[in-house]
Amino acid sequence: MQFTVDREFAAVMPPLQPEEKLRLEESIVRDGCKSALLVWDGILVDGHHRFEICERLGVPYRTEGLQFGSRDEALAWSIQWHLGRRHLTTYARVTLALKMEGYFKAAGLKRKAHLVNSPKVNTRESIARLAAVGDSTVKEVKYIQENADEDTKKKLSRGDISINAAHEYTKSQHRPPEAQSAPAVVDYIEELSGLILKVLRMYHDRNHCTDRDVLDALKAAEQKYVGE
Repeated sequence: MQFTVDREFAAVMPPLQPEEKLRLEESIVRDGCKSALLVWDGILVDGHHRFEICERLGVPYRTEGLQFGSRDEALAWSIQWHLGRRHLTTYARVTLALKMEGYFKAAGLKRKAHLVNSPKVNTRESIARLAAVGDSTVKEVKYIQENADEDTKKKLSRGDISINAAHEYTKSQHRPPEAQSAPAVVDYIEELSGLILKVLRMYHDRNHCTDRDVLDALKAAEQKYVGE
């Protein structure tokens, strides 16, 4: 059966860790390619790692055809197939399930168009159920995917750090500079509080200052902490 490797379908698969790839290659060399490569409409849907190894080592393989109504259905099946078949870290499961986001949104719109009083589809909750995690974890992973550096993502993929730790670290890297320094914020608050107390004392101690003194102090505070 002739087929092509489609980038979108190939990207569905979570990448194998080096030790996983080595074990798979050793298995294929020893036992051959036992499982068929799955193909839909001339596109390789499942078996990309096995295909690469077999082609590189000259190991024969077989193919089986699948039937789907559309490309979106084929992609959705591929994602769910990998989620159910491979042992993945929580981060990898959520990352994979997030690829269903567009599918769930489209399905919700389609249902709403056909059913007048159809219940609202919560896309994040649907992804959370698929990945078997809480929706807050889905929110954190999506934030990481959109904002984290590649080194942080690699550490997550290897299981070197937790999702929560990566989320907090990534958030800290995207805060304004003044928000990243807690001591600076404390100093700012203390200085401002001291100035306010000074003005209040001046206002109540009318024997030692005039209304002009109070107004001048307030104006100085405004210029320093608010701007002209």
